[in-house]
Amino acid sequence: MHDFTDRLKEHLLPNTACVICPVGGTPYITHNADMRFRSASVIKLFLLSYALEHDDVNATVRFCDKTHASALGELNLESAALDTLLLMMIASSDNGATNVLIDRYDFDTLNAYIRSLKTKETSINRKMLDYEAIDNGKDNYTCASDVLLIYKYLASLGTSWERYAGCAKCLDRLMKYIYCGCRFFGKAGDMQGAFHDTGILDVSGRRVCAVFLSDSYKDAENGCGMTGLAALEALNQGEM
Repeated sequence: MHDFTDRLKEHLLPNTACVICPVGGTPYITHNADMRFRSASVIKLFLLSYALEHDDVNATVRFCDKTHASALGELNLESAALDTLLLMMIASSDNGATNVLIDRYDFDTLNAYIRSLKTKETSINRKMLDYEAIDNGKDNYTCASDVLLIYKYLASLGTSWERYAGCAKCLDRLMKYIYCGCRFFGKAGDMQGAFHDTGILDVSGRRVCAVFLSDSYKDAENGCGMTGLAALEALNQGEM
């Protein structure tokens, strides 16, 4: 009993944050839940939430500024359905699609929305891959408790968000040691000073949210994996 939960504690370092919580319930494990981290691509969950609540996924979005290293440029696209952009942003973490959406909604609108959710540390202050903005002190931030909040909020909107988060291609972190019997809806993120994975694990309709944030690659991948196992253990043992 509690084998993986106990082993997870070895990875809960001062520079990490971790939350395991049943969807709609109270946290089972919390560690540095309100500590601010560079969000990396985890910030894209908040854009997804805004888009699903305020926009039409069938709308055609036209654009001309395409971030390099983006499928938008590789495919030479000048427009795409919002649904496609959301899939690209969440499933493959496409930064060009993300920047198109930031332009569509603008920073002030997005941050007002984020504040309306009663977040503690989340803000979006630059586009993806905007290193000049980072050099000028502008960055995107979040914390584990805010990530838990946005998953709960997405769930409250219905099941439409699952189409996007259920296609996540990054399955080597929270799902590192889980091979079958569990569905996963999530979003990872990494950059210098950030190595994260977040998501909801589903076993036969029972769901738990797991968040692991770190400011370092060192041991973070194993910490993510152990977080996923601890969350799955709690579900399987009826702790949630």
